[in-house]
Amino acid sequence: MRICNYLAFFQAPSKHRLNLFTAGLAFLLLTVAATAQQVTLSTTSMSFANTPVGTTSAVKKATLTNTGTVLLTITSITTTGPFAQTNTCGTTVKAGKNCTISVTFSPTVAGEATGVVTITDNATNSPQTITLSGDGITGVSVTPTKLTFPTTTIGTTSAPLTSTLANNNLTALTITSITITGAFAQTNTCGTSLPATSKCTISVTYTPTATGTQTGVVTITDSASNSPQNVSGICLAVGREHFAVDRDGILQQRYNAEPYDHRDLGHIEFRRRDREGGIGDRGC
Repeated sequence: MRICNYLAFFQAPSKHRLNLFTAGLAFLLLTVAATAQQVTLSTTSMSFANTPVGTTSAVKKATLTNTGTVLLTITSITTTGPFAQTNTCGTTVKAGKNCTISVTFSPTVAGEATGVVTITDNATNSPQTITLSGDGITGVSVTPTKLTFPTTTIGTTSAPLTSTLANNNLTALTITSITITGAFAQTNTCGTSLPATSKCTISVTYTPTATGTQTGVVTITDSASNSPQNVSGICLAVGREHFAVDRDGILQQRYNAEPYDHRDLGHIEFRRRDREGGIGDRGC
């Protein structure tokens, strides 16, 4: 009986010790899982300023922090779209430490672009992501690219219409020439060099010498990769047509110039009317 009691006395503490060991192991596993999950990013989105096609934006940065008490193991850090990244993270980040992810935007076409930075690691909230966005713009742009003039009297000059030349590059634009064709003339504020991220104005006037549809082109030749840039000008003429009809209103003859006499000559009456593209004293 004493032996049984003795054995029972020692069996009980052994069982308690086993239970305590099991509980401690479970707590340790839960603690490891919890600390591995504590990975934070200083930002989860990046929006880049307008960036000229063929150039690279300024760097934007995000900080990845391991706020847990165990080592963070990083499998990969990747980007999608016209974005690139470099980082100081390596393959591991110690507990309580952080690293930096640097992202740039290099558009290849004009327009909106999106992408994602993806960090894959051993945290339970893996992967962590940073959404990316930016707009690619042409290095040099002209707006508008078409100028339509109102009706203008032959021999007079229209009011000016303007286009804006914008240098979206991060360096100065060298302008070789700004020329124009047709019955149009231009003045501008551009000079021979346009500073980075600045604009100038091209003012165009129209002085018709004849009726009919008139067209012309402003050509800007410069150091941009999309040189030359063009602005087209157009005007639809409204001239006068002279014609003769009989008393029944039947057309008898058209004239390229106004007849000397407007009187009723027998059964022929001379009249005139405005028409598009006609010959007369009005232009566009």
